[in-house]
Amino acid sequence: MVIGYSYWGFLGDYKEDEKGNTLSTPDGNASYSWSIIHEAQKRGHRVIKMQTDRDWWAFRKHGKYNFASFSQEKRFNAYLRCSSCVDQFYWLSHVTEFPPLDILLLEWRFPIPGRNCDVDIKSPLYQPDLDRQNELLNHYGDTNTKIVIFDLDHKLEYKDEAWIKPHAVFETSSRPLHLHTKRTRVEIPFVTEDLLQHPLKAVEANRKISYVGSRYERDDVIDRWIKPLSDKWPQQIEFWGNWTADYNFAEVKAKWPNINYRDRITMKDFDKAYNGVAGCPLIAKQSYLDQGFVTARLWETLLFGTIPIGFGNHVGIDEYLPQDLIITSSEELGNKIEWLSAMSLVEREELRRAIVEKISFMDVRNFLDKLEGV
Repeated sequence: MVIGYSYWGFLGDYKEDEKGNTLSTPDGNASYSWSIIHEAQKRGHRVIKMQTDRDWWAFRKHGKYNFASFSQEKRFNAYLRCSSCVDQFYWLSHVTEFPPLDILLLEWRFPIPGRNCDVDIKSPLYQPDLDRQNELLNHYGDTNTKIVIFDLDHKLEYKDEAWIKPHAVFETSSRPLHLHTKRTRVEIPFVTEDLLQHPLKAVEANRKISYVGSRYERDDVIDRWIKPLSDKWPQQIEFWGNWTADYNFAEVKAKWPNINYRDRITMKDFDKAYNGVAGCPLIAKQSYLDQGFVTARLWETLLFGTIPIGFGNHVGIDEYLPQDLIITSSEELGNKIEWLSAMSLVEREELRRAIVEKISFMDVRNFLDKLEGV
């Protein structure tokens, strides 16, 4: 098959523009998108990038080392063998291509004012992901190409589904939404045999919890589960991300004063963020908890050297974690962290291996089986 893959992110460890400047922007795709491309290519399918290749500038500079943080050979080859059909400056030149496709796999992009809508196309703040998505839908909606939407952010609405009439909607939830189109449950994929490639480091006494991510729709969850422990362990709970650069950091600092706020990082820094930390609660927005939506953070923690902890009100979390790692209160979370801190490296590694075995159903092979099934 020919699979067109529309994602707005990076596959590599560095996020750089044509001048070599580091970009402050999310890069969640770097952890999982390569595995989709890798497995599809392994099965003999051709994969074409349908959005701008945002890795191009860093790849020109770093080459193979742009993928050094994990699974280097597989990530490098997946990128190298993946075609691109978009001119690097297409939003300025309007040069686009629409190759014949069997499937268009579309990671859903939604309007973000000041970034991909309500902003001048010539502004340095403008990003073309939403405009390109509309071009793809307008073109391939009138062809025999099967459209599969991957709703990673719970932002796909009924009116969108009713207009597009996709052949399938993929959602990483144990209790998928049902709007216009019956949804297919998938997992954020990975090559699970690669999850143990980094050795664990001893837990550092002053590093209780590490969270890599944003504040976005997570205030209530942080207030309930994390703040009491941050007051108990000041500066021993780390939040990595765009916290300090955010326009409302003063408000954040006043709200949660005892958190240790660290910089936004790329994949090359994930080992620094996770390894040596006692544990990582799977902080998620409430809609994710209610629908059983499990993000890549689950296996990222395992890959880069710490132990994930689930919330008892996260629907379906027992499918992913043993009961010993599911908590029902902030106090219990604190007890689990103390328990994990006291473990030997051998015990932590045994626990890590047990979780990896439990989540083998998240392997990318299962994702491709469902994509081929369309």
